[in-house]
Amino acid sequence: MKTPRHTPIAVATSLFMLAAVVSTAGAHETWLQPISFFVDKPAAQIVHMTSAMGEHYTTPETAIEPSRVARSGVWFAGARLPLTQPTKQEHELALTWTPTKSGVGAIFVELAPRVLDLPDSLINEYFDEIGASPELRKQWTDTPSPKRWRESYAKHAKTYVRVGDAKAAYPWRGETGMGLEIVPGSDPTRIVAGDTVSFGVVYKGKRMTRFTLAVFREGAAKAEFITTNRAGRALFPAAAAGNVLLTGVHLRRVHEPSLEWRSDFTTMTLRVQARR
Repeated sequence: MKTPRHTPIAVATSLFMLAAVVSTAGAHETWLQPISFFVDKPAAQIVHMTSAMGEHYTTPETAIEPSRVARSGVWFAGARLPLTQPTKQEHELALTWTPTKSGVGAIFVELAPRVLDLPDSLINEYFDEIGASPELRKQWTDTPSPKRWRESYAKHAKTYVRVGDAKAAYPWRGETGMGLEIVPGSDPTRIVAGDTVSFGVVYKGKRMTRFTLAVFREGAAKAEFITTNRAGRALFPAAAAGNVLLTGVHLRRVHEPSLEWRSDFTTMTLRVQARR
């Protein structure tokens, strides 16, 4: 994949309204943000889900409709706990889970696919928004006329919360079983400033190589980028303390009666701790 970039799209005419739909599907990340990544003791916890520009992380913008949640849960201490009480707020969807002991929770939400039908005039802009590879662009260019772009896109988001004594080591789960997910190589609740940690990307159980992840650090003006190698691992330099959003997009050509394209968008949030 090519390095993705994002550009704002104004809404003024019907054409620009369509462009805004492109921005929502491609340029907007959908992420999970816990109220706290570190909790002293077991108690009911709330995690928020929002859709917004990655450059605006951690500011929420658009709440997710509860009806869009197709699958969710928390892997905690070897068991899957439910995310319950979805409540739509002004800019976020709030979901609740309740740990009963100390441990590390891998919280995940998958949204049901939606179909995007785009005119030819917007395709190149969409490619630019999601950072499509030259191979994908060529597939579109080589498609014989009359062309049509119907894309089914799905969203996958996860985060991690540590419950209990910061000095204790707890079991944690890398993969949650999402269709497309970012998988940390070590406990993401123990990353401190100065560490270099690895991440992989798994699509339907298969590790992805040459897959680009955008890294948005809270308060940064632009994204940084890391790419998985032949072993399917990308190195992330945790240079400074703060919240971090990792994102990636897997777009592919299909030949189905009602679709030409399918895509999956994945995100993961974490907090880098200050070194003591």
